[in-house]
Amino acid sequence: MVRQNIEAHSSWEECTPGTIGDLRNRLNADRRRKSIVRIGAPIVVMAVLGLGVWNFGGSANSPAHREQLREFNFGGVTCSAVQASMQQFAMGQLTPDQQQAFTSHLQQCPVWMTWWFC
Repeated sequence: MVRQNIEAHSSWEECTPGTIGDLRNRLNADRRRKSIVRIGAPIVVMAVLGLGVWNFGGSANSPAHREQLREFNFGGVTCSAVQASMQQFAMGQLTPDQQQAFTSHLQQCPVWMTWWFC
């Protein structure tokens, strides 16, 4: 190791051991982080756009999706009524007649059967 005359540069101080290695590690980490952001950001944007197109594009017009939008009435209860009162049904807070109607709807409704077994 070549040691220069420190007295010629009186404002300089000697580095503590490991300072240069720490600086190198920080610079390498910064470089890696910037390259990940530079490469990863477009990938994330494309993934979000792809999911948006997939969710709102072709699948919204599929027959299965149109069937889910239909309102079924089984046991005297509609799908929207079941959705609105699902928590009360699960907690047993409905009257016995309502409980029986909800049970009948859930057993017969193709939308709920598809959801339940997925």
